[in-house]
Amino acid sequence: MSLRKFTNILASTFFLVGALGLQPVHAALLTFDGNICGGVCGNGSLIDANYGSTAEVAVSYANRASAGNTALQSSQLFFWGPDYNKLTNVAYGGSGQVAEIRLIPDASHSVTLGSFDLGGWLQTQRDTQYTVYDGLYQLLFSSGSITVGIGNVANSFAPGITSNNGIILQFGPDAFNVGIDNISFTANRLNPNNTVPEPGTILLLAAALLSFAATRKRKAH
Repeated sequence: MSLRKFTNILASTFFLVGALGLQPVHAALLTFDGNICGGVCGNGSLIDANYGSTAEVAVSYANRASAGNTALQSSQLFFWGPDYNKLTNVAYGGSGQVAEIRLIPDASHSVTLGSFDLGGWLQTQRDTQYTVYDGLYQLLFSSGSITVGIGNVANSFAPGITSNNGIILQFGPDAFNVGIDNISFTANRLNPNNTVPEPGTILLLAAALLSFAATRKRKAH
């Protein structure tokens, strides 16, 4: 993911949560780089169980037998360097299992899942799907069946989903042959008054989104 792309995603996320009365306080990007496997990572190493946690958001990982809050297979994902459709350093799950990344904020924050990349092993297109739950495993979004790695290029997804209860991102049903990278998320300080945005704020948000869409259309021509 380029710096410009990540900057644009963060800027859009900051605007959206700001218009909804939230205050973004910390943005993070999980790239699975560095000594995150109890030391130097090698292909197949276990990723530290809480890699990526911040002061506001606890990050953890799991392998599930299937989608949802099903049998826990293990509480860590694996590291691999190359060969997932040109992604460098990814997290992947067990063979025939669903990989899970949990982003659980403290009581004074919500969390927004910005974007992430999926690639297929071994530089091959793979069928998969991803699902987003809140921290209580209430379904927020399901992609349905998708294919990643067409043309040996990883796919980027930008759910932009916010939850006070946390975000649980799962992908599978075979997270061994699909790897994840560049997971962006933002912690947002909750409005202490828990107020609903005023109509003027909603109109401002709609106008901004229309302006953004028009700008992208002009660039496409």
